[in-house]
Parts: sequence; structure tokens; C-alpha cells
Amino acid sequence: MDCTTALHSVFLPFLHISFSNPPLATIVHSASVLQPLPLFCSANAHYLPVAGFLERQHLLTVYRWGPKSNMLTSHFLFVCAVLFSAIGDVSSQKKTTEVPECRFELNPMTEVKLFQMNGKDLPTKSRAFIIKSSTETSCVMRMSNYIFKPVGRQLLIYYFLCMNPHPVILDMENVTTLSENIAYLQVERCLMDNIEISKFERLYDLKVLSFLKSVPSSQSWIGNNSGASNESSIKEVVSYTIKTEQYSDQVPWILETNSTFPNISELSFTGLGLTELPPDMSARFPNLQSISLDWNRFTQVPFFPYTEKPSFLPLDLSRTPNMQNHYANSIGIIIRTDIFRRILQLNNNFIQYLGDYIINGTLQLISINNNRLRNISDHAFDQVIGLQSLSLKNNSLVSINDKIFSPCKDLLKLQLGQNKIEWIHGQAFRQLSRLNELDLSSNNLTVIEPRTFYPLTSLRTLRLENNGISKFDQNVLQFSFVNLRVVNLSHNKFQILPMLFFLLRGLEMVDFSHCQISIDRMSVFLDSIPETDFIDSIIVSASNANIDLYAKRQKKRKINLSNNLIRRLDFRGFFKIHEKKMILILNNYELILKGNPIDCDCHLVSLLNFFAKARLDKRFDGTEYFYKKWLCHWPPEFQGRPLLSLKKTDLFCRDEIRGCPTGCICYRRYTNRVIIVNCSHSNFNSFPGEMPDGNLEIWLQYNNISELASRSYLPRIKILKMTKNSISSLSVPVLKQMRGIKKLWFDENLLTTLPREIQEVNFELLVINTNHFVCDCQNQWMKYWLLTVQSRVHDWYKIACSTSEDKVFSVVKVADEDFVCIEAADFRKTLALGLSLGFAILFILVCLYLLFYYRLEVKVLIYIYFNLHPLDCDPQKIDDEKEPIDTLVVCSKSMIEWVTANVTDTLESLRFNVLDINRDFLVGMSIRENMRMAVCRSKRSIVILSVDSFKDPIVQLALTFTHEKVLRERPMYMVLFLHNVKKCVIENQDLKKYLSSGRFIRTRDTMLKQKMLYMLTGSNDAKAQNMELRRKKSYKIFFPEIMHTPSPPNCVCYDIFISYPDRDYQFATGVLYPALHARGYVVCLPDRDFMVGTAKEENILNAIELSRRTLVIVTENHVDDEWQLFTLRTAIERSLKQTSNYLLCMIAPNVDLNTLDPETRAFVSTHVIIFQDDPLFWQKLYRSIPPPAFQKTDPEKKIASAKETPNGLIPKSTDAQKSVFSIT
Repeated sequence: MDCTTALHSVFLPFLHISFSNPPLATIVHSASVLQPLPLFCSANAHYLPVAGFLERQHLLTVYRWGPKSNMLTSHFLFVCAVLFSAIGDVSSQKKTTEVPECRFELNPMTEVKLFQMNGKDLPTKSRAFIIKSSTETSCVMRMSNYIFKPVGRQLLIYYFLCMNPHPVILDMENVTTLSENIAYLQVERCLMDNIEISKFERLYDLKVLSFLKSVPSSQSWIGNNSGASNESSIKEVVSYTIKTEQYSDQVPWILETNSTFPNISELSFTGLGLTELPPDMSARFPNLQSISLDWNRFTQVPFFPYTEKPSFLPLDLSRTPNMQNHYANSIGIIIRTDIFRRILQLNNNFIQYLGDYIINGTLQLISINNNRLRNISDHAFDQVIGLQSLSLKNNSLVSINDKIFSPCKDLLKLQLGQNKIEWIHGQAFRQLSRLNELDLSSNNLTVIEPRTFYPLTSLRTLRLENNGISKFDQNVLQFSFVNLRVVNLSHNKFQILPMLFFLLRGLEMVDFSHCQISIDRMSVFLDSIPETDFIDSIIVSASNANIDLYAKRQKKRKINLSNNLIRRLDFRGFFKIHEKKMILILNNYELILKGNPIDCDCHLVSLLNFFAKARLDKRFDGTEYFYKKWLCHWPPEFQGRPLLSLKKTDLFCRDEIRGCPTGCICYRRYTNRVIIVNCSHSNFNSFPGEMPDGNLEIWLQYNNISELASRSYLPRIKILKMTKNSISSLSVPVLKQMRGIKKLWFDENLLTTLPREIQEVNFELLVINTNHFVCDCQNQWMKYWLLTVQSRVHDWYKIACSTSEDKVFSVVKVADEDFVCIEAADFRKTLALGLSLGFAILFILVCLYLLFYYRLEVKVLIYIYFNLHPLDCDPQKIDDEKEPIDTLVVCSKSMIEWVTANVTDTLESLRFNVLDINRDFLVGMSIRENMRMAVCRSKRSIVILSVDSFKDPIVQLALTFTHEKVLRERPMYMVLFLHNVKKCVIENQDLKKYLSSGRFIRTRDTMLKQKMLYMLTGSNDAKAQNMELRRKKSYKIFFPEIMHTPSPPNCVCYDIFISYPDRDYQFATGVLYPALHARGYVVCLPDRDFMVGTAKEENILNAIELSRRTLVIVTENHVDDEWQLFTLRTAIERSLKQTSNYLLCMIAPNVDLNTLDPETRAFVSTHVIIFQDDPLFWQKLYRSIPPPAFQKTDPEKKIASAKETPNGLIPKSTDAQKSVFSIT
């Protein structure tokens, strides 16, 4: 850096302050002087960022104090400051160039007209900057080439997206100020402080500011610029948004500042984990219209709104129709296009109750979805004015009474879906005459009371899907509901189609899909529909005298009956009135029958007769939807085929026919009375012995029949289906017996040739595709025969044969000279040699297979008798200091006794250092951290897989950590024990791969101990004969970070603080305290050591702060003791800040963990706890508490030193108080 640059960097900080600034005033006017460095270019000079230069080092970075004083130096400094005051911006540019430029992409954005001004669309321009810089340091965005050209007033949208969070500096050099343009700035994952936002505010009229996936907290927003006006950068902003992906512990600076923001009308804080708002919100945001607080931790509805005065869009703007639809209409509210909407959103919080008058003022939308709402007061909405949309989805509401929604007379949209509502009062909606949309989906409704929906005369959409409704009476809805368009009743328990929906005049769609509806006789259903009311509902205009009832409606009303239980469409018993109603229904409604198990049997004859007559009467022309969309489901040969494409001759019905073979089903065709014997998929190996009397149609597809056998009924067979069998040849005598055969299916068999006598069979259809025909001289005749019977052989040109070279050709396309017969050679010697060689190879393969299958046993025997450890070697030397645990043992709770007797005791008898998770995990530390440290510090691990271990989360967690270590550093780390579990039932792919390596032992193995010892003593471990050299490690070495016991700070006075419910003090004071006291621990007991006259809350906080550990005893009275819950909550908060197992939780006998409060239950489920009735109770307790750190003989000295701590945790006590705090 040259000297000029150094001067610029040095004096720039002083160009923006007055001479009253103390450092500069001292330098200029004081007699004490600075000694200038030579040419201002010394190596001792440090050039700091401008933003923090004044506050930290001032001129000390360029000048150093010297022993000599010289007034010339001071005057020279003053003159230089004045000279360079005009080039501050140049210096700023020099500073910017020292920061690397951002790597980014400029992506196009769809430009949509959002606003209007004076009736004309406001031009909208947008820029999207995708910043790909990977470092966490700052980078510069030079905006001079990406600023919009000045073309009058317009809306400018800037979107900055950082792939990684890091600071972004905006270089606005040579950027023209366009203050008449409205700016919308959205920042995602980029870190911009108030200085950068202020640059936008100076260039444009900034109105909308959004931060996504980052929180502008006081530290990140203000930084070291505490002297700047932090709110000036958003003084004109009307909409302010912060949205994160997960709960953040940072509080937005806008909630911590004392400034007022009168222009902000919309505020959104999403995902911040807020529990309450500042009490002075109404003073800070006096004109706030909407607030969105989704994904926070509110348990009560905060006070809102703050004003009744509406707020208009700035600059006489109004929303375009598209923007209005997105902004208001889509959420069910109707407002003017030039005002802000008034909404309160509290989705995804923890609100359980809405009390009386909890919301007061004008709001158009209230949304409290995805909370824990169970009860709503009768007067919760009494003070709400103008409410148009109310959403309470995905809560725990059980019932709706007749008072809750009575004040909501302006309501247009009510969403109560995904609750647990079982009952709705018949007068619950009596005041909601303006309601357009009602959502009651996914509840537990079974019955709708009569007249429940009668008041909803403006209703357009009714959603009742996913309930248990089985009946919808005629008196639930009025026929006069002309506005009702859509009704969704899918996924209910309807068995009968309600005729009510054929009488609603304005209905466009009613959904009954996925119910249990069946229609046995269509005539019975049509009789239930009143003719007069039905005709009135389908007439388009009653004023037209020339009404054609049979005119086809262009846009049909849809009744979705898909995926129900409609098996038959029986039109028998139709009279003229039935035919008339049915034709009117088909002309005006589209009946969707997709996914129904419709049987296309002989019962379909009446339907075919009806449609045939309607075609003759020209009611239908064959192009209607039902000709293509009504499909058969049974029988399989008709599946997916339009049922109206069938003929009567195709239909058959099941019948009780004498002589039907066992395992077969018999039918009778409707027209010619031919008996169908269906024996397909029945595993037949030969023709059945007996058949019914009469002409036969035999279906024997998909069996294992290898030949055609002679039977007495063969002459009566008309159709024979033998698809997908194993027939290799056709018997000539059998073919001659089938004199009356008309259709034959022999496709997908093993035929290599056909007998020439088949030419004499007078068949109508023959199917022989996909066989194994050979292109030899014996089949040459087939080529010319196929050419003569093309009309009777199915796909004759696709019948193929294979040559000796395994090439496949169509039979009719093979040249005559290619039909060649090859004589069979003498291959006895070749066969004998081949068999001998085959047996030898088979013997070798069997030996190799046995050696591979029992490879573990072989290696164990070598290890036992020769003390060799072949093949299974770790890639690196095992460090006994880093991994003091020899073996980590993991099992489910049901396996504890077996594991202790057969694994843990066995290994410890061999002087292994064993860590059993059910015995040795550190109490108070999370299960996950216990497992991580245990895996990290163990040489080997044994995981016992039993039936219940696949559902045990601890075992699954252990498998995850051990598998990572296996992949990362030690392939032989994990040993699996299979206890009554077969390998085939294991679905985990990683476990399957590990099991395939053979590193597993079955618990019933006779060599269990030997195999276990082999797998646990790798070639890099101590040999078996050196086992006596092992030494027991202390528990402190297993968990050094947790159990390390440095000297406690002065503010700590107790080894352990014991908290217990007031009614359960006996065990704590009579058993637990004496035992700990005898070992030298200094114990804090609430009944003895809490200060008299001090609030209990303060005593608890002091005790937790002054103790090295806290032990909470959970008894049956735990939930009822609020101070016990407060102690646990506070101790959890402190434990989160420490790496040690600070909070120990002991469970008393007879405590049901499912009845505990959520916080206790959450801690118990994720941390290692100790049970009072555990046989190893004292061992686990003492292991989890560090050794005593205080001398029992001098407790007063420790307390006195604590009184002098800066925190002032213990106030100065009187002599009486000292006696209360007496440790001994």
C-alpha cells in the first residue's frame, strides 16, 4: 500500500465526526503529542474497518505516543484532516476493494403486475442475485451494472439469496438515486446490517423488507455502529418480515429497540420461538394492521389489534385483480384494493384455550391452525368486529356448541378440519347466513343433526370428508340451497347413496369416493327420488315454456362414486317412470364409477337392454361418457373393458352345477347355456377326471399339465384354454376325440412341433404363440399350413421357431433350405467324461461352500489350537489410551439377564473392561451423548439383536453409531449376536451387508464363548494369554470430559442439590441425604437450607446456581407440585449450557411415566435416568456424581466467599439466616 492510500485509510474515520469528539479533540488541542510514523507507512500501522475504527483504536493505529511533544505535529494532523474531508468516498472505495467480490448468478424472475396507480398498472421490475461465495467472510456486490434504468415511477424487486450465510456489502458507487421508485427487498440467508439496508433506503422508496432464514438481531443489525440511527433504514417500510426454518434464540432488533415505527402496517415473525411480545408493542407499532406469528411458542393469544383505524396503501396505490385475489380473496376475505388487510395468524404454536373476550377489535382473518386448542369460550369472539375468515384447523376440538360462532355474523369462511369434533349443536351456525365455505373434514363426526346447515343460505362449499358419517338425511340441507356448488363426503361410511343431492339445483360436484356405497336394484333407488322435485332441480330456466327435459346438459353435474362397493348395475324391474328418471340422470349428471368391483355377468343383461332401447329411441348416440368410462372389474377377461361394449353372448353367471370338479368353479352362459368350468390357477397336473353333463368350455390356464389325457367328456368340449402349462406334445388320439372343438389355446407352452393331424381339426380359432418350435425338416409343413389358415390362427405371422444356432425367425419367413435335420451323434464317451468332470467340480464346490459356510468355526479352531488370528485384522493399531473400554455391550431391556450372565460376567471374568449400556451409562447425560462417547472410546462393541430390539430406539441408535465407526475407521468393530432372530427377517440393508461378512454369533451356538473371544481379540489387541495384564479403568477415564472435577468456582457451595415434592421428603432426607453426607458430599436440602423470608423461586434459582449437580426426585406427586416442575425446568435450562451431566433424575416406584408433564417426559425419554428400586441404584448414583469438592469443616467460609461474587447470588445474611444455610 502506498502512502497516499495509507493517508486515506487513516483519516477517513475523522471525516464524519465533529471536533467535539474526545479522541480527536485531545489530539488536536492537547499539549501531549503524537509521534508520527515515517511517511505514515510503518509496518506497525493496522488499517481497521471504518465502521469500528473510531470506537476501538482511533489514531493509535497510525500514531504511537512519543516522549517528545511538538505543536507542529498537532497542527499538521488538523490540516490533513481538513484536506482529506473531501475525499471520504474515495477512501471508502479503497476500503471496499480490499474485500473480495461476491460470486453470483443473475436469475430472471417472472414480472407480474402487482399494483396500480391512478387506474394504471404500475410497472414491475425484478432482480434475483444467487450468491455462491463459499467463505464466511464478507464479500462485495457491485450494483452499478444491475440497477434499473430510470423510466418513471415503478416497483423494483430485489432478491438476494446466499447459498451459505455470510455478510454481504453493497457497493453503490455510480448508482443514481431513484427516490420516486418503490423498492421491495428480500434477503435470504445473507447477512446485511442497517448500513447496507440504508443504502437501499437512500436510493429508493423502500416499502417492503423481508429476511428469510436469518434473524437481524441487535448484534447483527447494529454491530459496532451504535452511533448510527438504526431505524432510519426502515423509516418508510410498511411491511416487515422475518422467517426462519427452525427456532432461533436470537431476538429481532426491532423488538428490542425503543423506537417507534408508525408506517409499519404488516409484521411477520415466523419460526423465531417467541413466547410473548414486548408490552409496549402498541406504542412501537401504532398503525399495525396485520401480525403473523407462525411457528413460535405462544401459549396464549397476544393482545391485538392496536388500532381501529384502517391503513391505506402508500402513494395512492391499489392492488391489481391478480394481486387482490392472492392477497385477500384466496384466504376468504373481501376488502378494498387500497387498504391493508387486518389479520392475526398464530399457526403452529402451543395455544390450548381461547378465553372470554380474548380478542378485541376489527380483524378480517384469524388463523390458529396446528396448535393444541381444546376448548373455546362461548364469548371468545364477542368483541371481534368484521371477522370474515376463521381457521382453527389441526387442533384438538371435540365439540361445537351453539354460542361460539354466534357473534361472527360477517363470517365468509370457517375452517374446522383435522380436529377431533364428534358433535355439532344443531344451532351452531344459526348466525352464519353469509358463510361461503365450511370445512369440517377429518374429524370424528358420525351424525349431522337435522337442520344444522339450514341457516347457511349462502354456502357454496361444504367439506365433510374423512369422517364417520353413514347417513345424510333429507332435512340436513334445504332444497332451496341454490348457491351450494361443491360437497365433499368422501372417505365416510355411507352404504346408501343419499338421493338429496339429486335435488339441489346449483350443485356442481358431490364426492362420495372411498365410501361403502352399493346399489342392488337401480329401480328401488330411483323410486326414492321425488319426480317433481327432481325435475325442478334440472330445469335450467322455468320461464321458458318450451322445456326439453331430455336435452343434454353441456356441463354435467358430477357425482363421484369411485372406489365404492358397487358390484352390480341391475336394471331389472324398470317401468317407464324408471326409464325416464334414469335418462334424465344420465343426461344431467356424470356418475363416476371408477375403481368399483363391477361384475359383468349375466345380471348385466337388463342394463344392456335398457341402453339398447335408449339408442333406438335416440336418447343416446354412443358418444356419451358412460359408453367409455363405465368399466368391468370381473371376470378377469373383461377387466378394464367398457361394460356397454359387451354382448349378451359374452355374459355368464355362476351356477350350482352338478358334477363340477373339486377346485374348479362352474358358470353357465346366458344365451347358449354352455357350461364354463374354470380350473385356472389350481395347480392341476392332469385333466380332471369328471365334468358336468352338457357342452363344455374348459379353462385350465396357469397349471402344470404336461400332456393331454383321454377323457370321456372330450367330444363335448367346445372351447379349451391351456395357456401357460407345460405341454410338450399333442396326442393325436386326443385331438381326434375332440370332434366338437371350436377354439383352442396352447400358447406359452413347451411345444416343439405339431402333429400333421391337426390339419383335420375343424377349429375356428387356434392360439399357439410363444412355444419352442424348432426350424427343422419335420416342421417345414407348418410354414405352408399357416399360410392357408391365416384367418383361423391367432397372430400366425408371429409364430416363431429357433434354429440350431439359437436364432429365432418367424416360421412363414424361414427359407425351405433352412429347415434342416441334424442326425444325433454317438456321445456316450463324451457323456461319461462330462459326468465325471461334473461330479468332481460338484464335490469341490460343496467343499468350498462348507468351508465358506463354517468359516468362522474354522478360524475359531485355528485361534484356539494354534493361537493364530487369521484374516480378521484391523487396519491400524488400537490405542488403549484413546479407547480404554474393551467392549461395549448393547441390548434391549428384555435381554438384560441373559446378557449379564452370558456376556458381561464372562468378559469381566477375563478382565475385560466392559461398558454395559443398561448398567454403566452415565445418569443425567443424554442417551445419544452416552452412546456417542461409549462408541468413540471402545475397541469393540457387541450388539445383541432380539425380536424387540428392532423397535428399541436405543438399540437402533447404537447401530447407527457403530455402523458409522465401522465405515469410518474400523471394519471389525461391531460383533452381532442373533437371539431367536433369523437373518431373513432383518430389513436393514446395512445390517444385511454386515451379516454377509460373517461377523455374527447365534446365542444358541455351542462355541459362543470361543467365538466371542476370537472376535473381541483382534490381531492388534492383546493376545489371549496376556489377558491378565489388563487393568480396570476408572469411570473417570471412560467419560473424562464429563467426570473431570476441577476446583469449583467461588460461587459454588454445594456438591448436590436435592429437589423433591413436599409430600415425599422421607426418602430424600431419611435415606438419600445420610448416605451422601457420609461420603463427604455437601448437600443442599430445600427444607433445611432455603433462606427464610426469601421467595421460594429465588431460593430454587440460588440452589441450582450454587450446586455442582441437581438431583430431582420424581414421585407420584411430581406433576401436582409446581415448584418441583419449576426446579426441573430451570435445571434443564442450565444443563443445556454445560457439557457435564448436571441434572440427575430419579424415578420413585409406582410412577407411570406416561402421566408425567410433557417437559419431564421429554427429558426422561432422551436422558439416562435412575430408578429408586434399581438393584444398582447406589452404584449408578455415586458413579454419576463427581467426588466431593468441599471440606465439611469449613462451610461458612465457602458461603462467605460466595457472598462476595459479582453475581450476588447469596445476599448478606443475618446470624439467623446463617443458621438456615448451615451446610452441616
